[in-house]
Amino acid sequence: MRFGIFLGTQHPETDNMGLRLRDLQEQVREARAAGFDSIWAGQHFLTGPLAMFQPMPLLGGLAADAEGMTLGTNILVLPLLHPVEVAEQAATLDHITGGRFVLGVGLGYRDVEDGVFGVPRSQKVARLVEAVTLIRRLFTEDRVTFEGRHFRVKDVHMSLRGRRPGGPPIWIAASVDAAVRRAGEIGDGWIITFYPSMKMLKPQMVLFREAAAASGRPMPEEYPAIKEVYVAQTTEAAVREARPYIEGKYRTYAQWGQDRFLPPDEKFDQPWERFAPGRFIVGDPETVIHEIEWYERELGLNHIIGRVQWPGLPQQLTLKCIRLMGEHVIPYFRKRDKER
Repeated sequence: MRFGIFLGTQHPETDNMGLRLRDLQEQVREARAAGFDSIWAGQHFLTGPLAMFQPMPLLGGLAADAEGMTLGTNILVLPLLHPVEVAEQAATLDHITGGRFVLGVGLGYRDVEDGVFGVPRSQKVARLVEAVTLIRRLFTEDRVTFEGRHFRVKDVHMSLRGRRPGGPPIWIAASVDAAVRRAGEIGDGWIITFYPSMKMLKPQMVLFREAAAASGRPMPEEYPAIKEVYVAQTTEAAVREARPYIEGKYRTYAQWGQDRFLPPDEKFDQPWERFAPGRFIVGDPETVIHEIEWYERELGLNHIIGRVQWPGLPQQLTLKCIRLMGEHVIPYFRKRDKER
């Protein structure tokens, strides 16, 4: 079992973003000391009233504090970006991290982003597939000619390759069946996003594996999931401290339309008591360990990427959560896995 931190890179735009950047640096140092394996950052554009750091430069700036850890984008909104630029930046980060960079990508869902980049929603799937295909060829081939509907290059050579042979792995985030199938067909891994319930995820895991097998792709070694994770000394304290900020985050997601394609019983406008169980990992160390083992047993997950801060949550509570993970949760799994 591996553990990662999904950085809380969104903050009220009235915040001092220089201080918030120092907070992130401190979180990464604490996570490394606590035994975490990976650091991740996501991407959106025009996020007001929240301000958001962009992931590629942020991860480059945090790499020294995260020495020895995997760094990854989780995710880049790939249909809005040019694959040549993404490939060059990913190769750069793969060198900065010593070959420990993961390129996580996805479709995105916000109309405002699609509009300002001039990308109709109807084109986003085709652009994603073309971009993944071209990026992988740029990572592996000496000279590339590519004629797609949306991206074209002629006899180009990407002189900076990734540190690893074949370049960084490309993981694809997906939350609906068609996207999960696509992740199996073209991705090196599937990133399970924050909010789907176990009812959705169990058949989707079967779908992912079947799609990968049918496409001749090897089964991934890692099965990651991003989860809302918060640990305190007692479950009551954990819920009391984290709940207001997690609920605020999901209100923002609902305003952005992230749940528009989900079934009615998966929508975000549900009471905490109905929505949180089976989605969020919030509690005392024993509860958190039990929940992680449940995901491991039911889905085969072996990389839990925890978001431990949401807009407004004080830094001292975030650091306390990271330390409790390092004192109780991570050592339990390290000892258990060593004895297996």
